[in-house]
Amino acid sequence: SSPMSRVNWAAKSPHEYIGNYKLLQNAFNKNKIQRHVDVDKLIRAKYQDNLEFCQWLKAFFDMTAPMLSGGREGYDPVAVRNKGKGGKTVGTNKGG
Repeated sequence: SSPMSRVNWAAKSPHEYIGNYKLLQNAFNKNKIQRHVDVDKLIRAKYQDNLEFCQWLKAFFDMTAPMLSGGREGYDPVAVRNKGKGGKTVGTNKGG
């Protein structure tokens, strides 16, 4: 895993995106996930590039999540996100 407190949730410019993608790539490397994050493509925000990456990430999660020991019970994603830069300003969808 990677310290979520280092994620810049309020990133608005390419140099801020790059920092976040480097965190992601480092987490992949640390966990021996053989996937290169093509930062140049993703920061351009082209629909197809981002869709392909999101589809891969979802498929990877679906494939590996059942193998996580202890599962994700007790994990509070909002509390973790709030520790990062701009995390408290990111809106949450509470439905309704």
